[in-house]
Amino acid sequence: MAGGGKGRKSGAGRAAGKPSRAPAGRKRTERMDAGPSVEDVSEKLLRHALAQKGVDEAEAYVSRNVMTLARIETLRFGKRQIGPNGQQLATLTNMEACVRVVVKGAVGTAATVYLDPESLRSTAVDARKVAGMMGPDPNFRSLAKHSKAGYVKLPADNTILAGNVEDALLKQVEAASSCFPVGLDLAGTIMAVSEVFSVRNSCGMNVERGEDTLCVAQLTGEKVDGGEVLSSGMGWSASRWLRKLDAQAAARKALELATLTPKLKSAPEGDYDVILGPYSVADIIDNLVAPQIGMSAIYSGTSWLPAERKDNEKGTTLRYPKLGEQLADERITIREEPHMRDGMGSKTSDDEGVPTQPRNLLENGVWKGVLSNSYYAHLYGFEPTGNAFRYGARPGRIASAPIGIAPTNLVMTPGDMTLEEIVKECRGKALYVPRTWYTYPTRYGASGFSSSNRSTAFLIENGEMTPLAPNAFKLRGDVSRVLKEVKCIGKETVSATTWSASFCSIVPHVLTSGIRVEKPAE
Repeated sequence: MAGGGKGRKSGAGRAAGKPSRAPAGRKRTERMDAGPSVEDVSEKLLRHALAQKGVDEAEAYVSRNVMTLARIETLRFGKRQIGPNGQQLATLTNMEACVRVVVKGAVGTAATVYLDPESLRSTAVDARKVAGMMGPDPNFRSLAKHSKAGYVKLPADNTILAGNVEDALLKQVEAASSCFPVGLDLAGTIMAVSEVFSVRNSCGMNVERGEDTLCVAQLTGEKVDGGEVLSSGMGWSASRWLRKLDAQAAARKALELATLTPKLKSAPEGDYDVILGPYSVADIIDNLVAPQIGMSAIYSGTSWLPAERKDNEKGTTLRYPKLGEQLADERITIREEPHMRDGMGSKTSDDEGVPTQPRNLLENGVWKGVLSNSYYAHLYGFEPTGNAFRYGARPGRIASAPIGIAPTNLVMTPGDMTLEEIVKECRGKALYVPRTWYTYPTRYGASGFSSSNRSTAFLIENGEMTPLAPNAFKLRGDVSRVLKEVKCIGKETVSATTWSASFCSIVPHVLTSGIRVEKPAE
């Protein structure tokens, strides 16, 4: 955690995090947050922390995370499955607390899954001991302070909060499976997540109880022969509301590519103009733009975005982001939109209690804003942006996770062209890549990246689209060039989530340059 010591987790084990299977068709009538309330636990934990000798500041954070997921694997190598392989339903519940204390500029943390009074007191004692073992952090200024900005109230899905989602998820499984013909594989996960949290500190921050919900369906369809994937497609649906989730539409989207028979095993090596499908655009934003726009990456030099070294008001030399620089084509505008009623990533506040706020990160290609938690905001002398989140190894807030920096909903302004019109704009040989994966920087601090075509792709010549096999080639590019050499932007946007579903990108198709096709590694 930036600005904090690594505390040990009080207690041995995480019994609360073990999965529990729920019989199909059974509804829960009790609320999933039965037991100690997050607000009561945070109040007691903060009181214990402030009672420790020498503590100057303290923060208590409590989370209750409930994830219910249905795993689909109804078809396997062309044979219909039955029993547990056909649908797997599980609920994972986690409730835990974390405390931070500041002692003469040294920060200590500790966390616990045991929420009885004695365990909370012991956790506060542990945090104080850790602070005592840590040296003062010269960059630390203070915990998040009470903000004058108001909170925008976002209603959550009461069905998800109450835990009555098993039947609804099973219906989504049935609807998705029903549209897939025999001979194709369908696999994926449909899940609903509730996040209930409380955060208080001694600097006036007090979010007694926050509630957020999200649900996601990510489904992959494949045609397989002898263990070889001949064609592949992916579809997804994401929302804050279970009633707006549409797993069948996600399955049908996956089916569009899975039914094709690719005519080419690969594409010739060389430089191409590439139409990036919404998932591919999201993949680039999620892995190559959003992390690098965060202040932790800018501070550490692992961001490729332009920065300059200069002293802050206390004489500390820091890397400052060059806001105002032209980073992309003037048609590229990307906004942080945390208050979208239907946005999967919508949040009222971050995990330090700072109100979230909509703003442009890129505006007509110009770099306008950053993402930050309070540690870096105070160090650089600006107000926290409301992007401090505790995300762990699975979706939802986890109290013991380090405070990272993440967006909520990233929205790219659409253009005015259909996919068919974009295809007609392609000159010479071009590619259409609906889905990429393993999209990562080739070196931290530089703008190069590598990726590959996870789904069936297309070689475009003279307006004709020839299907290409999935996983057939490696993509290498420069994200700076990809953003600057945009040629067309689609007019329809899609909510796309990658991997952990901690935030959502709402993006169109994009035709751009700066990407090279190479043979995949053996």
